[in-house]
Amino acid sequence: MGQDDGHNGMAQSYHHAILPYASARDRRTEIRWGMRDFELRVGRRPSGMWLPETAIDRLTLRTMVEEGIRWTILAPWQAASAVDTGIAYAVEVGASRPLVVGFYDAELSAAVSFDPFATTDADRFLDMLVRPRLGAGETVMIATDGELYGHHQKFRELFLQRLLTVSAADRGVHITSPGGWLGNGLDVASLPRADVRERTSWSCHHGVLRWGAECPCAANAEWKWPLRAAFDRLAAAIDVRTELAAVELGLDPWAARDRYVDVASEYVEAEAWAARELEATGRRAGPAARELLLTLMQAQASRLAMFASCGWFWDDPHRPEVHQVLRSAAHAARVMDGAFGTRLEANLREDLAAISSPAHGATGPEVYAAALRAVGQPV
Repeated sequence: MGQDDGHNGMAQSYHHAILPYASARDRRTEIRWGMRDFELRVGRRPSGMWLPETAIDRLTLRTMVEEGIRWTILAPWQAASAVDTGIAYAVEVGASRPLVVGFYDAELSAAVSFDPFATTDADRFLDMLVRPRLGAGETVMIATDGELYGHHQKFRELFLQRLLTVSAADRGVHITSPGGWLGNGLDVASLPRADVRERTSWSCHHGVLRWGAECPCAANAEWKWPLRAAFDRLAAAIDVRTELAAVELGLDPWAARDRYVDVASEYVEAEAWAARELEATGRRAGPAARELLLTLMQAQASRLAMFASCGWFWDDPHRPEVHQVLRSAAHAARVMDGAFGTRLEANLREDLAAISSPAHGATGPEVYAAALRAVGQPV
């Protein structure tokens, strides 16, 4: 098994948001939170990062490199021209160094993900599909969602286990990790160059439209942009109030937000974190100041979470995934309303009137109320 700096694994931006839709500040926070969470859990800084839905634009890739990420994985159709998926590429992103990119094998990845017949026999899969692609010293990379193994597809985890152990060993196939291939010992200067297509992803062939506009991938998508607009308005209002309150505390709220991941990931106790943040400003860290700082950060954490990609993936807003992002939005709004007497939740309800669920005959505010009732929250 190939290793990435002595280990396997890669980070992921924290809340599974489609980063090309995020502000420059939010996408940097999502990348920093993902890297820090990886470090807290694994004990080292990551060198590679998986982007949600492999959704990219040049700003996102450049931000990753600026934060210390050296490699990532993309779909072959995200390249600006044809690529050989058996080799690594260097992609110039406007940073001090290029980003190493591995483009996965689309046919194998689709087979292992969506073809139940292909994954009934690991030995046959390796013999008939993988080995014909392996010449001397060549690499084949398969990308697939973990949720397919035992969750969406019963017993497929057993196929994967045999494929990576018994089948590979019996046939002399060396199994490596993405980090073992892309993250170790590559002379980046000697890699062939590739360019990428802006605002593309692996699961929508219309770029990133699926998560923000009317897209042919979904039969009913007219609600997606109004929902995103409502959340963008809420986020902007929360950010303005956060900056005003941060002046009273004498700190940079965005630097504090980047560090709040230690609390969000449950590795540091909130009160102790707040005390340290405020003491670093040279001001007295009283209970009121700590409470205010934590209020701001709790709202910011939920305001980031409300942009999780699953809220826009499907073709109707009256679904559990949309309910979840609505609950995150409700929490962010209610935290700020309770602390500052604002009416952010009322504004959110008004904005949600622009969406509806044709499949269920529900208005946006009715969908919002159902999302809250589902977990026993007051409507």
